[in-house]
Amino acid sequence: MIALRYFLATLLGLAAYCYCYHPWLPYSGRERSMTAAGFGVVVAAALLGGFVLAWGARPHRYRIAAAFVAAMFAANAFVIAADWAVDPTDHNMFPFEFIILGIVASPAFLGAALGGRKRKAPDRVAA
Repeated sequence: MIALRYFLATLLGLAAYCYCYHPWLPYSGRERSMTAAGFGVVVAAALLGGFVLAWGARPHRYRIAAAFVAAMFAANAFVIAADWAVDPTDHNMFPFEFIILGIVASPAFLGAALGGRKRKAPDRVAA
């Protein structure tokens, strides 16, 4: 069951990356296609996805969030490598792209923290 959660977190991370960063566009067009609304969707997907996928998975909750972030990092690394094969001058802000991506995807850890907190139901005393 936990492997399915990792898989779904990875798919959600890849989908969020594709939605916001449009890797199919050329590098020059990709910069213009990124909007604050797109980043907002990624933040919301990370928060909600981390919450839903980590629900009740207390010992593995942060690994699920890490799978989301790692999928986004892997997709970005693949896109950078493909862009550099065409034009080595692209991605002049290379390390900062990962920092920005990490900040945008970090709400997955907050969602996982909230979703993994499954409390024991209090005992009811019949009066």
